[in-house]
Amino acid sequence: QLHFVANLSKSIQVQSGQTADGLDELKLTESNPRFMWLLRDVILEPTNSRGSPCHIRDYLLQKVLKEEATDDDTQKSIRRCLLSFFRAFDAETLPPPSVDQHVMQNIENPAYQKDLNPNFLHKVEYIRKIIFKNCEAKRGFTAGSVVSGFQLAQMVKLYVEALNSPNGIPAIGSTWQRVLEATYTNGVEEALKSY
Repeated sequence: QLHFVANLSKSIQVQSGQTADGLDELKLTESNPRFMWLLRDVILEPTNSRGSPCHIRDYLLQKVLKEEATDDDTQKSIRRCLLSFFRAFDAETLPPPSVDQHVMQNIENPAYQKDLNPNFLHKVEYIRKIIFKNCEAKRGFTAGSVVSGFQLAQMVKLYVEALNSPNGIPAIGSTWQRVLEATYTNGVEEALKSY
């Protein structure tokens, strides 16, 4: 399923008429959030190239995201996207929630909470703390800008419209410009109501 990342990255534009490559990637990277790679149902301990136990992030960097001469273009593109489009990435593992199939099929039911693997519950809480610790406001495409809730909703709407239209290509720069215009218009309307 990671090929979706590679295909999507080909369709993203930083500015209208430009693809997301070269110097434009720097602008894109600065506005992107941290990437959290969460692997569930991990039962084996990750090891580094020397066979010693290591953190899953190190494993991913050394074994999964390491470029090999035999890699095809899709693999290279996925690797490049993950490593260059995000300012940073974290990785964590979760053990299986349960070995009981009935519990797994009813995992959302509070009555089965007591049957979940305690290690799974502990790790979920640990990951929640990491996410909240690293959580920050979405950065805008303009240097030093921060996205408000209104702006984020506008961005999502515009990106979804672009992705759902035939041959639609999300252009980050022009989308951000449209979001800023909507923000200014909304601000003027609010000011006029108050006046």
